[in-house]
Amino acid sequence: MADASNQPWALQPATFTVVDKGETLRVKDVQRWVDERKQLLRRAREILQKHDGSPVSLYPHHATLVGIIRRLEEIRSIFASFNRERNRHADANINAMIAYFSDPKMMEGIDD
Repeated sequence: MADASNQPWALQPATFTVVDKGETLRVKDVQRWVDERKQLLRRAREILQKHDGSPVSLYPHHATLVGIIRRLEEIRSIFASFNRERNRHADANINAMIAYFSDPKMMEGIDD
């Protein structure tokens, strides 16, 4: 039987490379950006609660709201990159498992 330490698929959580604000990070999940997204949305909600129905009431907050929208778009891009990498990793693992279990040496003697 094959040695378990030589299995070609990952037995631990994958780590993915994400670029955020010009910094390259190795992460296992996107929780920090989920939390930041919630914080930004709460801030936008606070600003909009002060809105009295006229655009003039938001003039002082225009730059802040634009900044929030820009950051939310950056976070959306991070989520998309993370999901692409996670799916690519899963596909590679599935292909490795198919190759592993398709190996005649692995299946040798199972029908005896």
